[in-house]
Amino acid sequence: MNGYEYVYGSTARKRVEEEDPYIINRIHRKKVRIKRFQKNKRKVIFVTLIGFAIIMFVMVRYGMILNLNYKIADMNRQYERIVAQNSALNVQLKEKTSLSAIYDRAVNDLGMIKADGDHVAYFNIDREDAKVVANDYILEREQENHDPVTLVIDKIRLFLNLK
Repeated sequence: MNGYEYVYGSTARKRVEEEDPYIINRIHRKKVRIKRFQKNKRKVIFVTLIGFAIIMFVMVRYGMILNLNYKIADMNRQYERIVAQNSALNVQLKEKTSLSAIYDRAVNDLGMIKADGDHVAYFNIDREDAKVVANDYILEREQENHDPVTLVIDKIRLFLNLK
């Protein structure tokens, strides 16, 4: 043919390019180059997004670490203040509980005197006597209270030897 081809339904003839292997190869190389560029472009965008995400993650972590360091420093200041207050209170406690301070306050402020041997009395109470007193107390309560519930409870206590 002479490079023209008849298109049915049209009066004009259309120019048909001949299939030149060099032109086809050039078009193919151009398409391959465009695909590579698009792939590289996608890779660059993806790597940029990953890098941005990593940088943001690192920044957030450093922000959290900085915030925790501020909190730790504040807690250390509070701890030091409490330790100082505790030591001051311990000093006050030692001053208040020293025997000489207690003796001076008892003698001077309260007017107490030291007991002589005549003023000291010792008592010895046997446990059986204490039980008798407790039982007598329960019996007296029983006679005072005429409430039947209280009487029953007191009888149970007396039977079980409870106070």
